Amino acid sequence: MAFIIDIPALIVLGAVAAWIYKEKLRERNKDWFFFLGSAIILLFWLVGVALYFRLIPVLGVGDSRYFMWNAWWDLGINPSGAGMHILAVFLWLSYPLWFLWGARRGYFIFGREPGQGGLVWMLRLKDRRPKTLRKN
Repeated sequence: MAFIIDIPALIVLGAVAAWIYKEKLRERNKDWFFFLGSAIILLFWLVGVALYFRLIPVLGVGDSRYFMWNAWWDLGINPSGAGMHILAVFLWLSYPLWFLWGARRGYFIFGREPGQGGLVWMLRLKDRRPKTLRKN
């Protein structure tokens, strides 16, 4: 992955993980979101570090470190600068924050618990909550 792609992907995956947790995993165990988020972030870290240190090649791109900074576009970022390694570490350390920010947006849109509808509730034509959770 590339830094310019990772951050939006983590935001979207955080929202998707929040929906999966609400719909499927919360009833089984309330700690599943932690494990799901940890697995996603660990995967992004492993692939990102392997690309940055040129351990795995990127097809169609000569230098994988250059790919981490510029993706498929020529953004003009030189990855060999002195402060680029420190900036890369700070970007990797921010990955959990981007994932959690996306998860918070997901909880706002879909709701946190099975009985909550979130923002999507307004778009439904029929109330699908169990009768025990309805106020009528």
